Parts: sequence; structure tokens; C-alpha cells
Amino acid sequence: MRENIFQKEYLCIVERILDKKSGIIDLPIGRKPGSIIERCVNSDGQPSRTIYEVIKEFQYQSSKFAFPNSIQDYSVIQCTLETGRTHQIRVHFSYIGHPLLGDTLYGKPSTLISRQALHSYQISFIHPITKKEQCFTCPLPNDMNDVLSKKKSKSVSRVLSFKIVIYLGYILLYTSSHASREGARAGLIFSLRCCS
Repeated sequence: MRENIFQKEYLCIVERILDKKSGIIDLPIGRKPGSIIERCVNSDGQPSRTIYEVIKEFQYQSSKFAFPNSIQDYSVIQCTLETGRTHQIRVHFSYIGHPLLGDTLYGKPSTLISRQALHSYQISFIHPITKKEQCFTCPLPNDMNDVLSKKKSKSVSRVLSFKIVIYLGYILLYTSSHASREGARAGLIFSLRCCS
């Protein structure tokens, strides 16, 4: 990010469905007045750019017998940061009305996950000696995987097939971890999209 030495890519689950399925959030971020932790979009803040793409949308209903309005929409988003501000992804998505699932600082708590649903799944950089691109990936953590497995209208066989496809996606990620950034991204997006 800084000086483009490292490129980090993230996956997050946000509340609701985005109207625009891909784009750039270009909003300055600064410290929130009166807080040493919280950040906010602020015209006096530092330039901050988040490139995003929606890779999956799903619904969740808290109970089989719940009212129809208890169905909630979520989006799985892949993000690339052009800048690396503190809490950048969390601040940007909260500001545009799509806070991260489980984000108690910029959104609200969730019964689906006990933290913000954000995962740094890939890092790439140019090796200082060999000058070759290095790319390393990390599978989706269990708690985020569990959220995706609980989506509405699933059956037991659907959950099983979801886990198999996720496993195959991990294999694709692993085998491409020393290849290109695009190969690794394709593996992860394949594993998520195949279970729509």
C-alpha cells in the first residue's frame, strides 16, 4: 500500500445489497473528534481510496418461523486498498450505509459473528532480491465461513456441497499462492460464487 510495496486484498461481509456492484470509494478519513480510536469521513482527513467488487449476495432469516421482515440481506465484497488508513474499509462502508457485519464500532453487533466480518486474504509484493512477485493467501476463517453456511433456504446437501466447493477453492488458492495475484483471487471468488 504505502509506496506500493505491499498489495493487500480483503474480503468482508456487509449489511444489505449494494446498488453499485463495483467501484471506488474515494473519501478522506481522519480521526473522529473526541476519540483516540474511532475514525470518520472528514474533509480535513487524509486521502483514502478503496476499490471494491461485490462477489456474492445472500439472505439470512434468524428463525424458520420468523416474520418475513426478519429476513436480512448481506453482500460479500472483495476490497483492494490504494491507501492504508486506520479502519479504512470499516469507515468507508459504514459511511455509504453498508457497515460490516458484526462491527460494533461503526455498525452494530450481530448474532451471526462475534467480530467484524473482515479478512485479509491475500498479500503480494515484489521480492527485494529476486525481483519476482510473491503472493500469499489465507483461507476464509471459520467464523466467516459459518455465516455463509447459514444463509437462507439451504438444505443439508447444500451445506455439504458448499463446504466441498470452499475446500476446492482453498486448494485453488494454495496451488496458486506462488503464482499470480489474479490466479489466487480467481480461486477464492470461484469458491464463493459457486454456492450462489
